[in-house]
Amino acid sequence: MVFAGLAFAWTRGSWRAAGLALATASLHLLCDLVGSRGPDGDQWPLPLFQPFADGELTWSGQWPLVSWQNTLITLCAGIVTIVLAMRRGFSPVEIVSTDADHRFITILRARLAPRR
Repeated sequence: MVFAGLAFAWTRGSWRAAGLALATASLHLLCDLVGSRGPDGDQWPLPLFQPFADGELTWSGQWPLVSWQNTLITLCAGIVTIVLAMRRGFSPVEIVSTDADHRFITILRARLAPRR
């Protein structure tokens, strides 16, 4: 909720940004619940309602952080990010530097775009 509130304030009242921030934070917590077990079998419990209520959320089917599932998800997310960057002309690199992002997109298109 704090993350969504900050996004709302930073974007000067955009409910869309607040909703996307809340959805992103929730998806991150879901991914932690599903795939963040330690190599020794130690579970990663989520204290979702603290400090307002006690209790932690865990799932017995939690797969290890270093697993083929997490590797596959990461590779797919990277491919989607590159495809979208090539199509739209900007990437997450833009957060750091617009000049670096322009160079990154130019390199991506030069190396990965189909030759005509």
